[in-house]
Amino acid sequence: MAYTIRARRRVYEGIFQTLFNVKSSSPRFVHSCPAALIQNLLKFRRDKPTEQMERALDQCGLDLNDDLVLSVLRRHRSDWRPAHVFFNWASKTPGYRPSSDVCNEILDILGKTKRFQELHQVLDEMSKREGLIDEAIFGTLLRRFVGAHKVDEAIHLFHRRNEFGLELGSEAFRTLLMWLCRYKHVEDAEALFHGVMKKDLTFRPDIKTWNVILNGWCVLGNVHEAKRVWRDIVGSPCKPDVFTYGTFIKALTKKGKLGTALRLFRGMCDKGCKPDVVICNCIIDALCFKKRVPEALEVFREMGERGCEPNVGTYNTVIKCMCKIRRMEKVYELVGEMERRRGSCLPNDVTYCYLLKSLKEPGEVRGVLERMERNGCGMNDDVYNLVLRLYMKWDDEDGVRRTWEGMERSGWGPDRRSYTIMIHEHFEKGRVKDAMRYFGEMTSKGMVPEPRTEKLVSSMNIRVKGRTEKQEDLESCCLMGEELGFFQDIRKTVLMMKDIAVQLEKDNLSDEVKELEDAVIELVGLSELSVQFSSSVQAFANRYQPGEQFTNFNKIFEDELSKFRANQSSDLSKNSLIRQFKEAVWNVHHAGQPMPGEEQEDIVMTSTQSNILNVTCPLTGKPVTELVEPVRSMECRHIYEKKVIMQYLKSKQHHGQCPISGCPKILQADKLVQDPLLLIEIDEMRKMNKENDVEDYTMLDED
Repeated sequence: MAYTIRARRRVYEGIFQTLFNVKSSSPRFVHSCPAALIQNLLKFRRDKPTEQMERALDQCGLDLNDDLVLSVLRRHRSDWRPAHVFFNWASKTPGYRPSSDVCNEILDILGKTKRFQELHQVLDEMSKREGLIDEAIFGTLLRRFVGAHKVDEAIHLFHRRNEFGLELGSEAFRTLLMWLCRYKHVEDAEALFHGVMKKDLTFRPDIKTWNVILNGWCVLGNVHEAKRVWRDIVGSPCKPDVFTYGTFIKALTKKGKLGTALRLFRGMCDKGCKPDVVICNCIIDALCFKKRVPEALEVFREMGERGCEPNVGTYNTVIKCMCKIRRMEKVYELVGEMERRRGSCLPNDVTYCYLLKSLKEPGEVRGVLERMERNGCGMNDDVYNLVLRLYMKWDDEDGVRRTWEGMERSGWGPDRRSYTIMIHEHFEKGRVKDAMRYFGEMTSKGMVPEPRTEKLVSSMNIRVKGRTEKQEDLESCCLMGEELGFFQDIRKTVLMMKDIAVQLEKDNLSDEVKELEDAVIELVGLSELSVQFSSSVQAFANRYQPGEQFTNFNKIFEDELSKFRANQSSDLSKNSLIRQFKEAVWNVHHAGQPMPGEEQEDIVMTSTQSNILNVTCPLTGKPVTELVEPVRSMECRHIYEKKVIMQYLKSKQHHGQCPISGCPKILQADKLVQDPLLLIEIDEMRKMNKENDVEDYTMLDED
């Protein structure tokens, strides 16, 4: 046994002497990046027992310091076990005591990956050292508990601040409310706010605390409740400040109430509150979204006259609009202006993400990333995942490999988004085994898959296992998969035809453009017809029961089809694919101008609008993008979680009024189907939501 240990010791010493040019019997790191080598050491032993990983670390002879430990932990932001093992080993090493920054990092990693048992163990050890837990650590704990929807634990932790040597002040209370609102527990936050204000006279409501509650409802998209809180603020001793206006204006514009937002924007000065750059950016973005680009550019130019200098967010808003209408020469002109102005206008990762999204081929990526590096803008997880998605879309294996390795080296991933991209893109390209391999790797790291990924993997497992005793269910899944592929192919074809039409329009070949437009309308019409047939078949299959008498299948099917068509709009001009086609062609020569018949702002339809009628399930309250098994009513076209709506109808003797407020339709269980376009439309809405996330403008720091 002793011989084996000595032999292993000599092997390690030989390796480290070779790598680091060290000839001592107790090697020490002198390599330019020892954290990278520690990362590899842990990576290749990730599934080994903890004792074996610690013995390997012991053999390295590391000179530990906070910078090295932090660097190693940050390389494992998405892989909790190597980070936890390394932290515990470092904490036991003689001569080294982790600082607050190091402890904050490991708590953040454990909380992010929902390893709360290990987090409590680390927190208990930290509590033994007086003064170690500071405001940064406390903020991380609150964020991770609330992020895991452990609201009661977060509130209990807040009341324990005195145990950690921290004061129970207004700033800390606002931090708790902010994280509750950020993770959609706005009702809990407002109830806690009013409860504390009534019971504890040491907490006095100020405008900053009101702003947190108002912003919570706005981020949640509930303008009705936001208006109520706005009225409460106006009626209170606290007067709205620039952040209050900014938060409310942002919510109004996101709900399409641009007229009200503009009146509030123009009336701010009368109330003695001058709009800041955040509010101007919001108004510019809303005007661009409504295709009122000249007005948006006018606000952009007037900012300097109002003493409100534009910042990087202002430029990014205009650049996003220019990218959408493919005015790329204007985009790069604006980026050049940002680089010359520098300071608060220097391009950031969001700027370069817009440039990356506008690229057409893999060879252009390197140029954008090099420009990004020249301007001192570092890579982050958002940029890495965007580049990964682009390379996967282009099926560029070298680009995918370089990006994946870059994420691993930098510690920015791969995270759950990275694995989700790989799984779904491999599946779309027919590489089921590769998709399953990445899923296995993701779950082995303790990452929780998104609901849509779990559903996809479930369907892939059915395909891989082959024919089972549930033959009918399997054939149904395969048929659904084929239908999805068929409709995805149609959408890709229409988008390709759109690009061709744009080029023809630039060459003023209007006759050829009209032919393509007619072909798109015909193709979309056939797609709609296929949806009608598919939904009617599902509805018939849901309620058919064999009987003794002869069944006239043709008549039953025709009846179902007629009922479905009666509830469907026959106006193909409202179809989002056709609108995308027409808008792309229109923007070639009329960029920034509303299409004919859409000059009125309140009735403007856009190609980004979804065919989905309700954004949340009325029974669960979940966004439709998070539903595990969504179904759509053939009667009113509303969407629900299948298991919950079926329980609802069962309680109503299988017939009940649609739970959507104001909808008069009567639902039937057999008329709830998952039509072929539903999953595609939900996925498109999910992507659209990521591009239009509501930002948080509430400031917690003192002015």
